[in-house]
Amino acid sequence: MKQIAKLLFLNKFASKYPAAEISLNDLNSTETEIYRQIKSGSVFLKFSKKLENIYQSEDLPERLNRYFITGIISTIIYNLLMITDYITFPSLYQKIFLVRLVFLIPVMTAILLIPFAKSLHKYFDIIAGVIAGILVLQAILILNMSYFSYTSFYNIAWLSLIPVILNVVIRINFSYGLVYSIIVFTVYLMLSYYKFSTIDILFNFVLYYFIITVISVVANFSVTRKKRDQFLYKLLFQIKSVSLEKANKELTRLSNTDDLSGLKNRRCFDNNIEHEWKNAIREKKPISLIFIDIDYFKKYNDHYGHQAGDSCIRLIADVIRQYSRRPLDLCARYGGEEFVILLPNLKTDDALKHAERIRESVAGLKIRHEYSEASHYVTISLGVAGLVPVKHSSPDLLIAAADKGLYKAKANGRNRVEIQNI
Repeated sequence: MKQIAKLLFLNKFASKYPAAEISLNDLNSTETEIYRQIKSGSVFLKFSKKLENIYQSEDLPERLNRYFITGIISTIIYNLLMITDYITFPSLYQKIFLVRLVFLIPVMTAILLIPFAKSLHKYFDIIAGVIAGILVLQAILILNMSYFSYTSFYNIAWLSLIPVILNVVIRINFSYGLVYSIIVFTVYLMLSYYKFSTIDILFNFVLYYFIITVISVVANFSVTRKKRDQFLYKLLFQIKSVSLEKANKELTRLSNTDDLSGLKNRRCFDNNIEHEWKNAIREKKPISLIFIDIDYFKKYNDHYGHQAGDSCIRLIADVIRQYSRRPLDLCARYGGEEFVILLPNLKTDDALKHAERIRESVAGLKIRHEYSEASHYVTISLGVAGLVPVKHSSPDLLIAAADKGLYKAKANGRNRVEIQNI
């Protein structure tokens, strides 16, 4: 039930996330990796290389946005410390201001540059750590300039915000956040040990900073773990959706395709002619239909065998397919040795020329047929009809006319094209 609930949640909010770019060939292997990752429940918050790349590509834009906003706000707060500098050390204010300015310029440049420089995105966590290091270094310099007086220790005390900003606000990758937090805590511990002579004051300051550091690191771990779990279930849901869509498309294709010829089947033709007929009525455009029959095909089957007959159907289907290349053209096997070509937005005269080219191409195959009364080779007869349909008319009118044209072609000696006017 827990997994189902997560899938439903991801389905509801799927539009908020960019789709993971996975090829269909990778679906099965990626799905296996996801199940393996879910089962392992790794505490290291690290996926396989493929999954990690997908996760980072989705998570990075959100983190960059938080980074940019937080960086601007933090810079403003940082500058407010200059007021404290002036009140506390009026004699050292110019030197302290110079130190802050020297460190502020690269920090602000990095804050403004990273979100807009794609080449730097992969170094985001490292740059965030460098910025934190710069802030720690300037705090130490200012503390040294004031000879480590108690009144200047606010420059070190505010460093407790660094783990919070890195782990909670910006939420850099957990491994980086953990390392940076340990480094900053170690620096804070050394400075506190150097400054405070009494153990009780030292203990209180260190304990305070230790608690803040642990809370921020644990928060980063918890949020990142939950976010990564949601990512796995979301990605699994997307893969299932793509697989289902692919299966549905394949099922639709199979249900609309004739197995032997590879052309569309009768069912697909019936659906399409209804649709195109309505379009032709609405747009007042012509629609044409060609009926095709293989001449003396029963005799061909009887004397050459059904396998040869199947091969003959496939060869003729290939020819018909070559003459149905417009987006709306549809060629289908109507049944047995009969084929149809639906030609929307094509006048009858053009359809007639179309049919004649098909007849010549089939004759050009020179498929031997010694039992045909029309030729020594396999030939076809074609009936053509077309019109601009009007309201309340039926496509059966077009089908019947093309069928009559085919009947005329067969009655007049076969291996020919006949047109039936409507």
